[in-house]
Amino acid sequence: SDVYKRQVFRKPEPTYEHLSFAGVLTWIEKVSDQVEPSGMLCSGFNSKSVLTKIPILHFKHTVYTGKNNILLLYFHANSEDLGTSYRFAEKIHLQLGVDVAVIEYPGYGIYYGEADEKTICEDALLFYEHLLLKYSTKYRPETIFALGRSIGTGPATFLAKTVRTLGGLILLSPFTSIRQVVEDNLGSIPAKFIPDMFKNDINIRNIYSPVLIIHGQKDTLISSEHSTKLYNNCLSQRKKLVLKP
Repeated sequence: SDVYKRQVFRKPEPTYEHLSFAGVLTWIEKVSDQVEPSGMLCSGFNSKSVLTKIPILHFKHTVYTGKNNILLLYFHANSEDLGTSYRFAEKIHLQLGVDVAVIEYPGYGIYYGEADEKTICEDALLFYEHLLLKYSTKYRPETIFALGRSIGTGPATFLAKTVRTLGGLILLSPFTSIRQVVEDNLGSIPAKFIPDMFKNDINIRNIYSPVLIIHGQKDTLISSEHSTKLYNNCLSQRKKLVLKP
């Protein structure tokens, strides 16, 4: 299992620290069974439970305008962390005038833990619920959108399937499933050893929020055929597929 996780979850060397991005880097607390060196034992839980902190970036407007109650939840690509995602998120925040939040994956950046589908999807839901509750006077479910890129389309699609009232889903270079990507690149035999994770092709059938899918036709890692299949599987009445040359 360690071999496939290293191949699927390609985490870079951390590009930021605890004191980076003052005023933007913040934390979500959660109870975890993964033992963290700096973790705090939680009373009321078993002795192995620790209080883990998930690092997130949160770009937010302090002055209300017509559209800055919109929140874009960004799930970054592989081989990235919050540090390398910072400029992209900041650019969206400034150019579109919306709030943007980015979540880290376990084992990436300064988030202690080990990446797997279950934990990443659980964190995605906690990410949404935390910001909706903390800023309940600003955000509403219909003003929150999920944006996923590459491997980030997995948790983004999961969130849109789980939260039916989400404002919308935006997928950049998505895949139908991790196993299919492996099969496309390495063949059917290696793919059999990869768990069928992040089954976007199935999850998207249960999404009825607006969906926008964008994919480059020259993408050599994830074929744009994945996006075409996801578009065809999507039952939303408001969906759009953009294939860029």
